[in-house]
Amino acid sequence: MAEASVRPRRILVVGCGSIGRRHTGNLRALGQREVRLVDPDAEGLKRACGAFNLAGTPTIEEGLAWKPEVVLVANPTAYHVATALEAARHGCHLFVEKPLGNSLQGMEELLQTVQERRLVTMVGCNLRFHPGPKLVHESLAQGTIGRPLAARLEAGSYLPSWRPGTRYQESYSASKMLGGGCILDGIHELDLACWYFGWPREVFARAAEGASLGIETEALAEILLTYPDGLLVSIHLDYVQRWRQRRCEVIGERGTIAWEARREEVQRYREDASAPERLGYEPGYDINQMYVEELREFLRCVDERESCAADVHWAARVTQIALAAKQSVASRQPVSVDVDPLTAGVG
Repeated sequence: MAEASVRPRRILVVGCGSIGRRHTGNLRALGQREVRLVDPDAEGLKRACGAFNLAGTPTIEEGLAWKPEVVLVANPTAYHVATALEAARHGCHLFVEKPLGNSLQGMEELLQTVQERRLVTMVGCNLRFHPGPKLVHESLAQGTIGRPLAARLEAGSYLPSWRPGTRYQESYSASKMLGGGCILDGIHELDLACWYFGWPREVFARAAEGASLGIETEALAEILLTYPDGLLVSIHLDYVQRWRQRRCEVIGERGTIAWEARREEVQRYREDASAPERLGYEPGYDINQMYVEELREFLRCVDERESCAADVHWAARVTQIALAAKQSVASRQPVSVDVDPLTAGVG
């Protein structure tokens, strides 16, 4: 059970799918008792309210009439920006599940509103709170392998096994209209790349549709990010591999850092090609803990009126890169990226 370390607040959770239910449970574990739920799906709302002994409502308008201080947006991706913007207009601090959106429509207005209302925001980049990627970030910041030359990030798992008891073909992941597809679903890896290395100059991507799964969105993608200093970062994302995989390898001038979730460790290979050194990350890690820690950090930032590292301004830029990858898939050409115009004057 997580310790309560932030002051109680009135929190509205929009979306009672798997991630909304996870966040609701973690909010309760953090000592938050004034929580209400919103979902237009009457059965889903009833089950979630019963599971957590909470009140709920089918509409965001009724939820906002309750006057929450914080709104947690966990509905399908296509509705994130509109929901967040409505809550921001009511002066609510925002936690938005990843990705921030599946298009840039409404995003500039959201950023402007957040800026004008001085709202604290965070977008769900929970891997930053996982000990593996966090240790990779710390090691790179310390220069333990010298200047990075190349990196490879991978995330893949079998979509039909994600949510037992539900039809994956009806999930947002399988719907273009709702913002699905492994590129936006796998935006965690794009976020890590930008967190580790900054903003790329060019994006090139190829993808394959999920015909074998009977879905309309892409189920496989290879993305190549090119940086101004020549760094190359390749990212593999998929919905099809049966053995869940998440890993990262960074090759530097003086060695290599490797993280693999299945091995539950981060290793450094030295320039003399000797046996790897184990930098850390203990076996048996409870993955829910990273979700608890991101909510704890967000609520701390709300308490202290402090900016979060992965706020909506940052997330808007990462979304631009994901959308550039989708554009590259469609055009079969590299796409130059400039993340500054969207966030100019509001970041």
